[in-house]
Amino acid sequence: MEYVIKKTSINRFIQLLLLVAFFIMMNILYPNFLVKHYEYSGFTSDGVTVLELLIAIVLFGGSLFLLFSIGSSFLRIVSGVFQILFLIPNIILWMHREYTIIPSLMVLLFIALLSWDMFRIPNLRMPILSIREQSLVFLLLSVIGFIPFAIIYDFHFDLSLFTFSGAIYEIRKEVSHVNIPFLGYLLSPYVKVLLPMMIAYYLLHKRYWLGLVGVTLMILMFTLTPHKSIIFSAVVVLGFALVKKHDYQFTLLLSGILVFTLIGTIAASNGELMLNSLMVRRVFFLPAYLNQAYLDFFEGENLYYGYSFMSSFFDYPYPFEPASMIGLIYFGEESVNANSGFISDSVINLGYVGLFFITVLVALMFMFFDSLNISAGFFGLYFLFIFTLLNSGLFTSMLTHGGFALILFSMIFLNQTAKSTLDNPADNESEYNNS
Repeated sequence: MEYVIKKTSINRFIQLLLLVAFFIMMNILYPNFLVKHYEYSGFTSDGVTVLELLIAIVLFGGSLFLLFSIGSSFLRIVSGVFQILFLIPNIILWMHREYTIIPSLMVLLFIALLSWDMFRIPNLRMPILSIREQSLVFLLLSVIGFIPFAIIYDFHFDLSLFTFSGAIYEIRKEVSHVNIPFLGYLLSPYVKVLLPMMIAYYLLHKRYWLGLVGVTLMILMFTLTPHKSIIFSAVVVLGFALVKKHDYQFTLLLSGILVFTLIGTIAASNGELMLNSLMVRRVFFLPAYLNQAYLDFFEGENLYYGYSFMSSFFDYPYPFEPASMIGLIYFGEESVNANSGFISDSVINLGYVGLFFITVLVALMFMFFDSLNISAGFFGLYFLFIFTLLNSGLFTSMLTHGGFALILFSMIFLNQTAKSTLDNPADNESEYNNS
């Protein structure tokens, strides 16, 4: 008898090994890199007991079981990204410090919700524009969106901007003096959703002129308001667009993280801390540390967004908004914009009960995206949204970082795109009739 091992089975086994390797590596690097080099900034350790280690392994093992029981490849990669960005760093911080385990449990709940078929949203059928019509709408929206920035901001055609020199901060300081709320709300949906979506759309549908317009506008926007996130967004979306299956995307993402972390670890052993400072400290553990800082400082309080859109209804008892208060208390300056992710933001405003409902709401959002049967080539957009949730509250992510725009544009432009690209519909483990 011949036994045939499916490529998907091999790939998922590789993912399992990579996730275990990531978990072990982060456990090693926290005490041996972060505590060793950044103890002064709050990364400390009280040691790890055997019981804490066993609980951490059980939580991690449970998350793996839930992850690989998810049928939809889109929801599986979403759960995997949540696991490496949210779950594992929070578990490790819980082991080493006096820190609540609630954030880790809420991420585990999130993954569990995505794995329950009874919680799934039925596939949505909505009118779909033709590729030509969508391309024209893309072009119209991108030009209209660019006009107010081009009128109000100044262009800075300086090649040093693209080396991320100090000139970036001087221009951003200049731009910050332009206090027009409309532009603030428009910027992220424009540069983090619409333009990257155009670029990915060109790759998947071979609309080269559309890609040229998208890249040109991204470059021009960077000369107007040089935020590194503009370049980061374009690179992330393009990277995922080149790999048209979710399972392969996740494998390559994990492999890339491990390779860069290993290189950073070797560099750190020779005194070069920059790479691991950016990867290990900034990307993975700083958001978890800020969760702890917020939950410690605002313990027992429900702010009900009294510092923000609910200020007319609730009093806010502190002189600075939460991000500035945490910057002042934990980093010594209120100018440090220590933003928290959706987990701690939900707790300090709505309590742990509120965090539960926010977690369910976030899960429903990703299930909604899954119901649209979107091409895997567009996953970079959803990766960016997950990264936004890591560093911003849910309502901030929706209002000012493009969350609502992502929902709207996904419905208009990306609905059922898995059928019109090179993706195999079976990869999503659902079948769709051709429209």
